[in-house]
Amino acid sequence: MSRKNLIFCLLTIGIVLAGGCFIVLNDCQRCRLSHFWGIGACDVVCLGLPLPSGWKICESDSDCVETRAGCCPCSMGGIQTGINKKYLGEWEERIEKFCQDTDCLAVFECKDGEVICEDNRCEFVPEEDQVTITTDKTEYEPGETVKVIVKNNLNKSIWYEDWDVTCSKGSFYIGKKINNEFHFYILGSPNVTCMTNKVELKPRSKKTYMLNLSEWILHFGELEPPGIYKWEFTYVIKDGETVYSNEFTIKEKEETSDEYKIYLKSRQFIPEPGISDALKSNLTTTSPKQMHVLLQFYHIPNNDERLELSNLNVTLCGYIHNNAYFA
Repeated sequence: MSRKNLIFCLLTIGIVLAGGCFIVLNDCQRCRLSHFWGIGACDVVCLGLPLPSGWKICESDSDCVETRAGCCPCSMGGIQTGINKKYLGEWEERIEKFCQDTDCLAVFECKDGEVICEDNRCEFVPEEDQVTITTDKTEYEPGETVKVIVKNNLNKSIWYEDWDVTCSKGSFYIGKKINNEFHFYILGSPNVTCMTNKVELKPRSKKTYMLNLSEWILHFGELEPPGIYKWEFTYVIKDGETVYSNEFTIKEKEETSDEYKIYLKSRQFIPEPGISDALKSNLTTTSPKQMHVLLQFYHIPNNDERLELSNLNVTLCGYIHNNAYFA
């Protein structure tokens, strides 16, 4: 008997002879079996408990978290879905209350992926067989570094214009949410065009890029940083394809407190984020082999950050106070 005929018997009469024993399947088991064998979509209600549709409504990706679509987890034949995080606790209480006697299939269905707000509904999007672009966090303080991860989950290579913050050309655009719509701007210094390298990203591999928010104005001109953003990424296999990242928020700059004040014998001051105009002038007009500067951080650099500074030929000579060093 073919597999499809066998499943047809299971779905129509719910009985199969196996080793001389009759196994009777209930409606929920038949529904999940049809989903597993790929001959029909399993309705959420058949999984034992419906997820209220109003609990999936969202405005941004940050509203959404992953959950199960019914009584059974994905490790036991269930389906992954998204829910507005403010309803997650109540949903889990319902599962615990109503799903204790539910029979689940011993079939592992879990997939890697992400939950996004799509058409104002929280949805789970599997990573398999697609290209993704994501950020390492969903909220950033002014001056932080955004890590942007491009991942190729396909079984073939993709090509794209390399990340280059010095040029207004490439595959990376950043979108800012304005009046509930995203307006996209190319990564790179305004009004500077140059040729960027084509990059091959091999199958099942990823590449990480960094965007320092302290240098925001150099890359995006007059685009004000506070707000909700997401990345647009264009790549090529044969024809051009475009994917979008999760949404992320850059917070408003808070009033600077005394925790960043520098106390010198000659004066007291609070440095502005970024490179001072005086230092920029020195760097552009002279080429010193060695220069002493004052560096202040949002936190004490850890070992990895110190190593990254060392690779840039920056040596922290002595700690002053308030996360500041002579360098």
